[in-house]
Amino acid sequence: MTAEKRPLDQEKLTFQNISSIIVDIEGTTTSISFVHDTLFPYVREHLNEYVKSNWTDSEFQEDLKALKEQAEKDVSEKMEGVVAIAESEDEEVVREAVIKNVLWQMDNDRKTAALKQLQGHIWRKAYEKGEVVGHIYDDVHECLKSWVADGIKVYVYSSGSVEAQKLLFGHTKEGDLLELFSGHFDTAVGAKTEAASYTKIMEQIEPDGGSDRSTKSVLFLTDIPKEAAAAKEAGMQAVLVAREGNAALTDDAKAAFKVINSFADLSFEGNCKRRKVSESDANTNSAVNVDTKEALDDVDMKEAHDESTEQKTGDSTKDENDSAETKMDTSEAVDTEAKDQVCARKPVEATEEKSEVCARKPVEATEEKSEVCARKPVEATEEKSEVCARKPVEATEEKSEVCARKPVKQLKKRVRWFLRKVTR
Repeated sequence: MTAEKRPLDQEKLTFQNISSIIVDIEGTTTSISFVHDTLFPYVREHLNEYVKSNWTDSEFQEDLKALKEQAEKDVSEKMEGVVAIAESEDEEVVREAVIKNVLWQMDNDRKTAALKQLQGHIWRKAYEKGEVVGHIYDDVHECLKSWVADGIKVYVYSSGSVEAQKLLFGHTKEGDLLELFSGHFDTAVGAKTEAASYTKIMEQIEPDGGSDRSTKSVLFLTDIPKEAAAAKEAGMQAVLVAREGNAALTDDAKAAFKVINSFADLSFEGNCKRRKVSESDANTNSAVNVDTKEALDDVDMKEAHDESTEQKTGDSTKDENDSAETKMDTSEAVDTEAKDQVCARKPVEATEEKSEVCARKPVEATEEKSEVCARKPVEATEEKSEVCARKPVEATEEKSEVCARKPVKQLKKRVRWFLRKVTR
């Protein structure tokens, strides 16, 4: 089951701007011996048991319906050796006929949809139980990954059912490879030797619906010359794969198609350039993102620095303001003492009834008004008396203006205390 070794001096086949690659399975990605020596024998060995145990299941009933329709068609076409599936009320008779029909198709290497569908369901049990592991050639996995990385879409077109294809590639010795494929096709689109089948596939995988430009961008890989000829007729490019164990290719086939022994013999240009451009764009975007992040970080650092500087400046300004206020308070305190001294020495003008002492700053009296207190209150001293300074009270004709906030008695106490202090 190993791939045929590629001669070291063999030149690679180079293709330009390939967008899609369609691969066959048997003899192309997977050894023919795996199919004929592992998969087919498994069906033969478990067919009778599977039919009996699943006879009433809805899935098997669909398989049975398809087998009967195919048998009727074969009978009408007078296929040699065909085993009919007769209608009967005896369930055992029908089961026996079904088993014989399936074996007859397998003996003749039939590739009918009904047979492939049933085989796929039987193989599913084998894969799930680990009784069968899908085989692929050693070069397949790495080449598929490389093609997909280059932006090439990979599809499968095989006579085996889509389910059987997915089971094989989902349970290989390399693990699950299904993520590498963009789609799967089986004989539901038509026989692999008919050009119309490839045209139908083109309509599904290429947006231009089979134009010359789009078909030339699709490459089909197979080990069967007739299949390659049908793909070529549909407008695709085709290459024959000569694997170990495959049927020998004729000289005509070698003359009509390019031949490779391994997927590694293929080289694609244009796709790699696109990948490099894509990677370059990704790197550029990454660099831009890094630069943007660094720039934002710088802005954040600058803002933090500015905030710190602003805070320091604010603190400094606050300190200066506090210092200035302290000086002002000191100055006002000194000024207050001086004023108090003046007030102590200078007789206070009396009104007709009572005149109040103005503690801080005398205001020139009018004919109807005596002096008013004009400055801010001074904090009380030992006796906690405060100077009336804020709001003048309008005097009436009978009263002169007085200090509105504090009683005159407190002011007199303040004056006596100050006089005692001065005389000492």
